[in-house]
Amino acid sequence: MNFLQRSIFNQSKSLSRENLYEFLREALETNTHQKTLLNIGSGGKISEMLSQYDFANSTSIDIDEDRKPDIVMNACALEFPDNSFDIVCAMEVLEHIPTPQVALDEIYRVLKPSGELLMSTPFVFGIHDEPYDYYRYTKYGLEYLLKRFEKVHVQERNTYFSTVVVLLSRLIMSTTKSDRVIGAIFTGLSALLSPIIWILDSLISSRNITTGYFVTATK
Repeated sequence: MNFLQRSIFNQSKSLSRENLYEFLREALETNTHQKTLLNIGSGGKISEMLSQYDFANSTSIDIDEDRKPDIVMNACALEFPDNSFDIVCAMEVLEHIPTPQVALDEIYRVLKPSGELLMSTPFVFGIHDEPYDYYRYTKYGLEYLLKRFEKVHVQERNTYFSTVVVLLSRLIMSTTKSDRVIGAIFTGLSALLSPIIWILDSLISSRNITTGYFVTATK
């Protein structure tokens, strides 16, 4: 990937992850120095962001040792005692787990009473990290999978028209040259036409289309 492609890819990624980092900042704004964290899925900007907080203890896990987790471990078989963590983060992870209910049950087990799960998952979004991309989740599917938790809150990541822009922009990742050209054009247009996109989104009331969801769930 050359410099131009990488720049366009980073722009399209920021569109697809709209509000994700703000969601994390709001969720982690109080008393992190008194809390223990388990981050499922290592590496990237999310891990970099979490490292800036003064947790009492922070542990990252991943099944891929190349991502440099603290411990190489499967989310479906967490090697921690019951009630070990105040917070579990699983951002952009659940779609890559073949047995998501098993993983969520494990997360529930290792959370302390009143502990919190912070999670994000895709919905209308292209296949990525193939072949290890297994599922897409609706709001109602997430609520069902999290039925053991209390105070489950699921919110849309972004709005209807923004989702369409993200899908077109991410054509930059295609193996076909014509797709990449279209993706580059729409990524550039999305920056230039952001006021128009904002107006269109404000006119569309439907929330049935979004690139994904943010989730908070309390044990």
